[in-house]
Amino acid sequence: SLGSTQGDLLHFGLGSHERVAELVVVWPSGQRQVLHDIAADQFLTLTEPAIEHDLRISAVVVPDLAPRWTAMRPEVEVHNAGGQAVAEATVEARISHSGRQLYQAALQVPDLAPGNTVLLPFPLWTPELRGWHEFSFDIRIDDDLSMNNSWRRSHYLYPFEEVGSQLGVNSTGSGWAGAMADYDEDGDLDIYISNG
Repeated sequence: SLGSTQGDLLHFGLGSHERVAELVVVWPSGQRQVLHDIAADQFLTLTEPAIEHDLRISAVVVPDLAPRWTAMRPEVEVHNAGGQAVAEATVEARISHSGRQLYQAALQVPDLAPGNTVLLPFPLWTPELRGWHEFSFDIRIDDDLSMNNSWRRSHYLYPFEEVGSQLGVNSTGSGWAGAMADYDEDGDLDIYISNG
């Protein structure tokens, strides 16, 4: 209730059982800890085990949320959050449109000491189809925490300048002002407004 706390003590009733065969703890980080053959009628203090192998995607610089129709270079930041150096990992990049793969590339991650980060610049890619594009990046490695090894986003890419020129606009510009496009592909022009 207001102004109070619940504490961190969890109580499990076992009835007449004197032992627990297996206790599985899933930590907020996603790491699983398994304890076996635990006697009843005791207090246990649990500490999340140190993560030894944890390579993760810490940031994706491109694509960003800006609708763009120019060549882009996907960039992925990979961080070693584990306690041991990591070698022989790769990051795969894919871009697809309506289930059709348009782009695929894989880069080797250099050996990373614990706490180190590397930015991987992928080869250039230029959009050719308007509409929703699925961007995905995956680290390929045997990891203690695989939940942070993937990044997926959908972006709507549209050549806004093309619509402006069709309407007779002299200068379509490159700023963040309003733009016209058939965003929902229903045949009617929609206005797209952003404050940047």
